[in-house]
Amino acid sequence: MNLSTLLSKLQQAKINLWGITVYEMVGDGCLNGLGSNNDMNNGERFQFVNEIARKKDGSGNIIEGTYSVAWIEPRFLSDKNHETLKIIPDDDGTYKVQWIISEHVDFEGAGIKTGEKQFTVFYWSTK
Repeated sequence: MNLSTLLSKLQQAKINLWGITVYEMVGDGCLNGLGSNNDMNNGERFQFVNEIARKKDGSGNIIEGTYSVAWIEPRFLSDKNHETLKIIPDDDGTYKVQWIISEHVDFEGAGIKTGEKQFTVFYWSTK
């Protein structure tokens, strides 16, 4: 998905929640992410969320695949903050990214490798 397609999609959908996460691939292909979104400022200082994703099939150092994902978000510590993350290669060298919560794609995004062990995703809410 190129940038103009992404921007057009966001404008058409009137997306209210969007953000960015930068992942580092560590160890056996797990992802350690740090990100934020436009809903986290909450009128105060800017906040970040840590997200950890472990590859379900253990397929090593390729980014695409299905992950068990968990995140720490201070405002929602009592919520169930873990589910499934899918990373699917696209034809143009980018990746489609989906966060599946209770069998529903709650967030989707577009990702790109930004280094040998780094992956950056721009995401938005599907609600």
